[in-house]
Amino acid sequence: MNNSLVREKLAYFHQRSQYVVFTVEGEVKESCQTLFEIPLATSVYQSIPFMEAMQEAFAQLLVGNDVSFLCIITSLLGL
Repeated sequence: MNNSLVREKLAYFHQRSQYVVFTVEGEVKESCQTLFEIPLATSVYQSIPFMEAMQEAFAQLLVGNDVSFLCIITSLLGL
């Protein structure tokens, strides 16, 4: 695929993505506020209802492990 076309697609999806960094307890530490605002220090589980269903799974993660949910995988991100 043409590299410039791939970059255009990537830019399109990044403008429509939400990035949130939160603790296992759900406290929001950082949010890009692209799609909607999530106030810092609030619960991601209350702000994004489907995340509440995953709360138990997050609690089982080893301390220090990061989890990323990717909808787009591209070589431009090194993934």
